[in-house]
Amino acid sequence: MKRESRFYQYYATIHYQTCERCLRRHGEIFTDPSLAPPIHEGCRCSYLEFSPDELDYYREKAKRMRAKAEQELKRRELFHQAKKLLQSDLGKALGLFQRAAAIEVYLGEVEDLCQGDCSRLARRPDLARRLRETFIYGYQNKFTKTKYEHVPEGMRWARESWGVQRIRELFDGLLALR
Repeated sequence: MKRESRFYQYYATIHYQTCERCLRRHGEIFTDPSLAPPIHEGCRCSYLEFSPDELDYYREKAKRMRAKAEQELKRRELFHQAKKLLQSDLGKALGLFQRAAAIEVYLGEVEDLCQGDCSRLARRPDLARRLRETFIYGYQNKFTKTKYEHVPEGMRWARESWGVQRIRELFDGLLALR
């Protein structure tokens, strides 16, 4: 009896710490199980096996998954460029941070920014305040996105409130350094 061929779809975690290699494979459909994750040390990716009769469905799903991964890659690029511009063009840096925050805000990344650029941001309280508001606005909006629909409303509100408070603490700490 011949075994039916199987297909697999690659699932990366869309997160600021997910490696670019895994993000670029998010949604990928493959037939060779040796290509399945994990593909490196500490890889948090997974895969889903499906049958040939489901291929059309998973191809459509792959398009949506690829769009999300590309959006995260774009957000990273914007965030990285903004960090570099903090040294030379604050207005442009703020605009790039705003565009990145409109896509997603990760508290860990905001913490890294505040700790790594604390003296520069502390010397520019106007910039620190505007960044604080940018990240708060982005963080509040993240919980209105479809990926959070499955999270109970009370839990979404609690996460949002905690995150907003954490962003305030980070930037208030910077402003106190002045």
